[in-house]
Amino acid sequence: MGEAGDLLAVLGRAAEDGGYLAQLFEKGSRALGEYDLTLEEEAALLSGDIRWIEERFGPLSETLKRWLICRLQTERW
Repeated sequence: MGEAGDLLAVLGRAAEDGGYLAQLFEKGSRALGEYDLTLEEEAALLSGDIRWIEERFGPLSETLKRWLICRLQTERW
């Protein structure tokens, strides 16, 4: 089972590391391999489901929302 720590670590890394952000766009779930995430957490991250994440882990800072907002603004699925 995934932990909020891993999910938040992905969001933090994506906000700070442009190379990792690009990997998330290009590789999707393959860029999440080093993290212990549930399938639901992966799906929420990759689809930009801010509501799902905040309902389970609490409000996110604008910095942590950066990847999710970028994901929502792209039509690449």
